[in-house]
Amino acid sequence: MAYELIICEKPSSAARIAQALADGKPVKKNIGGVPYYELSHNKRDIVVSAAAGHLYGVGEQGDKRTYDYPVYAIEWKPNAELSKDAAFSKKYITALKKLAKGADEFTVATDYDIEGETIGYNIVRFICKKKDANRMKYSTLTKDELVESYEHKQKTLDWGQAHAGVTRHELDWLYGINLSRALMAAIKEAGSFKVLSIGRVQGPALKMVVEREREIAAFKPKDYWQLELQIEKDARLVSAWHATDKFWKESEAKTALKKAKTAKDAVVSKVEARSTQQAPPTPFDLGTLQTESYRCFRIRPKETLNIAQKLYSGGFISYPRTSSQKLPAKLGYQKLLKNLEKQEQYAHLAKTVLSFSTLRPNEGKKDDSAHPSIYPTGVVPKSVTERDLKVYDLIVKRFLATFGEAATRKTVKATFDANTKLFIAKGTRTTAPGWHVLYAPYVNLSEEELPKLAENEAVPILKV
Repeated sequence: MAYELIICEKPSSAARIAQALADGKPVKKNIGGVPYYELSHNKRDIVVSAAAGHLYGVGEQGDKRTYDYPVYAIEWKPNAELSKDAAFSKKYITALKKLAKGADEFTVATDYDIEGETIGYNIVRFICKKKDANRMKYSTLTKDELVESYEHKQKTLDWGQAHAGVTRHELDWLYGINLSRALMAAIKEAGSFKVLSIGRVQGPALKMVVEREREIAAFKPKDYWQLELQIEKDARLVSAWHATDKFWKESEAKTALKKAKTAKDAVVSKVEARSTQQAPPTPFDLGTLQTESYRCFRIRPKETLNIAQKLYSGGFISYPRTSSQKLPAKLGYQKLLKNLEKQEQYAHLAKTVLSFSTLRPNEGKKDDSAHPSIYPTGVVPKSVTERDLKVYDLIVKRFLATFGEAATRKTVKATFDANTKLFIAKGTRTTAPGWHVLYAPYVNLSEEELPKLAENEAVPILKV
């Protein structure tokens, strides 16, 4: 009996898609150690199987590997033929070929991005021997979204992404391999040998590093002087800095210092107060998540991506490789918040957000047509590490904070006169926390409040 073959990017995704679509319980089988699932969805027989990332890559035409330069004759080959490290991928090609023979319909359900499209397209054309296939598009591995994605699947591949992926891989080879061989050939001509590589990303990145290093090497430090005035008010030490900020001549700094030291008191010449509204943060794209994760936990960007990918594969967050700072209303804010409300540690915060008269996230400018910004699905994380939970908590708090009210910060600026020399002290504190409550403890703001000061008040000087 013919069936529909759904092709996933990795075995873990295949398992979740099979569980989501099965009317009953999917039957797990395997071919040569590669798992696949048989199931029925609305009386339609389906087989769900997976690749293990890229099964095909670009290499030189022919069976022999040369080190000629330049080379332009290239073709797509199984990765197992291109690298010993990819030998494991051969069994996935074998399994998919066997499953493709019995299928009368093909659906690609790889990650909806350029690399996922390339993986799916190569399987469709090289293994399934088809020119096109259906395409599922989803941002989370939750049952509801996967069912929705399947029942409203596109009738063709995303050809824009497919062509972009194929072009990128081919250009990477033509540019990177040829230039790397040229570099090694040049060194060989000079009587040495070294394995070197260069490419479309490596080259510009290396240039930026070299230019920055040259700037650092050429930098000539220049001395400057600053004056600090220390006063005491209400048993509190206050530091004020000379209004000039940096003195570039030591003689001028010493003259100002000498004059200020003759004063016993500093007279408050002016007190200014200003309140500002601080908007909630924008939703996480991958870059801001990685930056914030490093700031809060010192988790490096690569590890943050790995953790986010793990959380996505478990169905706990949406697809992480996104450049979007948008949270479309079609995601269903209330449903997501009610799911979070079921988790004890987020119940109070989620309830607070649900009590707002309107639910409108503070979106950023960046958009991504493939996926929204990163958000929690509300599914309780299981089988994760303490480190994983830190990143998950950060994602949840950021999501909640985007719906928060603006925070109010009050800045007081006091100017002190020490024998005609002016010094300035500033203090800023939060007067209405707004979204800070939802994002705690990740709010990166200092609270510095000045003591009460009145104009023309004389304050004893401790030290200049």
